[in-house]
Amino acid sequence: MTGPSPEVWAAAEECCRSNKRILAETRRRIAANRRCLNRAFGVSGSADGDGSSDQNQRLREKARQAIERKRMPNREPIRLGGVVGVGHICSVCEDAVTTEETDLELFFTRDGKRAPTIYHVHVRCYAAWMRTIQDGSGGVPARNG
Repeated sequence: MTGPSPEVWAAAEECCRSNKRILAETRRRIAANRRCLNRAFGVSGSADGDGSSDQNQRLREKARQAIERKRMPNREPIRLGGVVGVGHICSVCEDAVTTEETDLELFFTRDGKRAPTIYHVHVRCYAAWMRTIQDGSGGVPARNG
């Protein structure tokens, strides 16, 4: 018994190369469509250096106060998720996260509880809160929340 002819092998190899190109293009299109459909992918850049340092300072102060008043923990979450806002109150600025905004859900566990505590924040408030806890300006002991 003999194997396939060289022409059949060449045709099969060309089909494989063509399928790989099609698969790569399909993956690229899927990723591009996910970015278009999911507003969380539209968030980019940084709050720093955009000419709104007064607003950044106010948000940092609100984040510090939220930590001091135990509305927010002073440590990083165990998990983070982004969803379309539905009106939850932001734990940092205490304004509603509207449907035009991304609601970041921060998951924390505490005192051996199985169910995590979930905090809702704006993206900009999350950035201010993270900078506050990372530079240690929370002004509270090392554990809460």
